[in-house]
Amino acid sequence: MRFRERIASTLYSMRNSVKRFPITVIVSILFVIVQIYINEQGYPSNDIREIYNKISMTIGLAIPLSLCLGFINEVFFNKDKIKQGLTYVIGVIFLVLYYMFFLKEINTLAVIRYTGTMIFLLIGIFYMLRLRNKENYEFHVLSINYSIAITFIYSAVLYMGIIFILFTIDQLFDANIDGKYYFYTFLIVTFIFGVSLFISKLDKINEDYKDYDYSNALKILLIYIVIPLISIYTLILYVYFAKIIVTWEWPKGLVSHLVLWYSTLSVFIIFLITPILEENKIARLFKIWFPKLVLPILLMMFMSIYQRLDQYGFTENRYFVIVLGMWVTGIMVYFSLVKPLRNIIIPITLSLVVLNSVYGPLSAFNVSINSQNNRLNKFLTTNGFLLDGELIKKDQVSQVQQREISNIVEYFKNREMVDKIKIFPDDFKTEEMQDILGFAFKPDIYGGYISEDYFNYYLDPYEISLDIEAYDYYVYMATWSNRSSKISDLELIYEEKNNSLKLFKGEILLFEEDIKSLVLTLHNKLKDNIDNQKEGVKLEDMIIQKDYESVKIKIIFNNISGRNPYENNKISLDGAEFIILIDIK
Repeated sequence: MRFRERIASTLYSMRNSVKRFPITVIVSILFVIVQIYINEQGYPSNDIREIYNKISMTIGLAIPLSLCLGFINEVFFNKDKIKQGLTYVIGVIFLVLYYMFFLKEINTLAVIRYTGTMIFLLIGIFYMLRLRNKENYEFHVLSINYSIAITFIYSAVLYMGIIFILFTIDQLFDANIDGKYYFYTFLIVTFIFGVSLFISKLDKINEDYKDYDYSNALKILLIYIVIPLISIYTLILYVYFAKIIVTWEWPKGLVSHLVLWYSTLSVFIIFLITPILEENKIARLFKIWFPKLVLPILLMMFMSIYQRLDQYGFTENRYFVIVLGMWVTGIMVYFSLVKPLRNIIIPITLSLVVLNSVYGPLSAFNVSINSQNNRLNKFLTTNGFLLDGELIKKDQVSQVQQREISNIVEYFKNREMVDKIKIFPDDFKTEEMQDILGFAFKPDIYGGYISEDYFNYYLDPYEISLDIEAYDYYVYMATWSNRSSKISDLELIYEEKNNSLKLFKGEILLFEEDIKSLVLTLHNKLKDNIDNQKEGVKLEDMIIQKDYESVKIKIIFNNISGRNPYENNKISLDGAEFIILIDIK
């Protein structure tokens, strides 16, 4: 097909897409008009700006919603115009109710719920057209992804071309084109041209994909690159978890996320290789064995997450990690037990999980609020602040207690949900904690920061004044750089592998210190003694002195950070900066 014919075909398809999904195109145009109007209003008051944002969010939600409703009409009401109209009326009612009840104010809760709803609708685009005809579903998804790729490329080229034209006119003819027109161009290309092009590329409902050829490039990518990489990654995780069993040191929080995203990616890899399972032995073996091999890894991930939950309770982030992990585990069990696969279950269940996560009694918000309330009540009861349901004001409150209670209250404050703290009065304000519990609300630590398992202590470099008269050498080092320093016939070396700091004179070892152990000593001292507001970390708090047979040293830490997840006698060191003063005897 020649270039002119290809362009004509694309424009013809876009015209047909307007006939097929007119509501979606109209809503997209309306969204662009509203955005341009809002931008032309300049800087309105906060109240007006919030109304504009609510309207924009509602219309933005209407774009994928209208497309999903169009799919439902094609699948279930293809010849019934009345029911098709009622479907869109229900959609309008939903948007009005959403605006009224779920966008009363734009806060963390509203944004997360909106994002979840948008994700639900976007996932729905991938399966709603095949709710009745589930054959060759994988090819349907590949076709949609192809449409997305084509839309992105065409839109990007068109946008860059128009921008280049505007820029050239502006520079050559001193046109002084306002920057807002670049933004308007982006809106038009993305939401009018892009949306119209995307829906024009969508297959018809009666497409059977029997003549659809599986991409050879995709097959090579998955079979010979992705699957081997995932297999190696699985082996590494098994070795790592074997180490955990031997040492009984629970994994870092990062490991849970690595396991989660790797296993989630693997779900979609198995989804993509399903059409070639019969013809390709590697794909078939991967589908048979991987879902079973990943289950012990997922179990270890859940055990690791449980450690965090036991200490700090649910938050939205932990909730989403757990729920996604449960979904991945369920899909892996499905892959292990069911044959042949009906992979449409993957996006359907995922979209329902997303919806459940932001609405209803089991949503992330309700679960997290209840968990943090229970955690607060337990801590208050255990430490004598709560007796028979009555709050007790105490005269002496330790820094640990202040920090723990303040951090829990801070969770609610950050989400503008202080009124959800059940044990406090309905009109409670954080400024009243002094009157209610006997100490001021202090979630942050000046001169240091402790959040759950993370800690960081530092000195102001402009206020460090040292007396170095009694020492021969002054050396600055950091665990991420400057790991070796030669002074005269001395060599100071930091070994990251074992956190060891060594001083040599020729081949003779003058001293050796474990920096991580020193940081742990400081952390255990500082975490209970810091005054959260009145003063920061003092210079003397960050000094450690050692006296050896042939050398005396003073180490002044000016910045240390790390993690102290579950046990006071163990930390992981993220980094440390320090000054070493050396006196040779």
